[in-house]
Amino acid sequence: MFLRRKLRFGGTLMIIGGLVAAAGEIVNILNMDVLSSSWRLSLGLIVIGMLILILGLSTFASTSDQVTGFGFVGSILLTLGGLLLIIGTIALDWIILPFLINVSNTIAAAINQPTAAAQDQLNTIINTLNNLSNTIQKVFPGAVPHVAIVHLPKADGRALINSVLVQLNVPTLDSLQWWGHFSLSGGPLTLGCLIMGLALPHRNDRPTLPSALLILFALLNIVCQLVHTIPPLFGNLTAIGLFLTLAWIGLSAWSARQREIVYADDDEEVVILES
Repeated sequence: MFLRRKLRFGGTLMIIGGLVAAAGEIVNILNMDVLSSSWRLSLGLIVIGMLILILGLSTFASTSDQVTGFGFVGSILLTLGGLLLIIGTIALDWIILPFLINVSNTIAAAINQPTAAAQDQLNTIINTLNNLSNTIQKVFPGAVPHVAIVHLPKADGRALINSVLVQLNVPTLDSLQWWGHFSLSGGPLTLGCLIMGLALPHRNDRPTLPSALLILFALLNIVCQLVHTIPPLFGNLTAIGLFLTLAWIGLSAWSARQREIVYADDDEEVVILES
């Protein structure tokens, strides 16, 4: 009875955590602006959901008959991957990237604002000269050439930040954004999900549907993370699949029959299946 309650408690946490994290991925898809309020909302949902999920997974794995041997290794890797996801998402997506992008925008604004004012004044002077030239052209055709518009260069704050980061021998903004998206879109979970999916019980030598989906979404997530031509959106979609599949596996705790071994007076094992 105690094991059944513990199993269902872990499964319930997996369901809640998986659904919350999947909701965070959906919010992230709707707005990927690092400086927006919905960005922080999505990160909060992903981090909280992942934390609840790994807490439930540890309880589920320690009590479920479905997780044995190799599957237990997968659950450990999945837990470690979840911790990496939480740390990477907070460090990169919540702190470092917004800070650097804010700095780049501030630098660009500080440099480009005077440049924009100078550009307006220069355009006014050139337009005045061209108007005067047009007047002279009517009297003396071809006497005065037309003055072409001159565009003053604008500073690229992102490029300036990248040049500083390169000099410091640290990853550029593009690399940091890739690692940040890798973290929040389930990249650290792929190995654990793949091993756990392969190790879960099979039926008729074939994986069950949750196992097959866990393997499928783990492989798709790896492909989406490594192939840079694939839009980041698809990484989020595969992460949603991973979280929902893990929630589905947690749901199995409510339908599984838990095995409990007791001993009769003659030390003979008696197996009782709890519904």
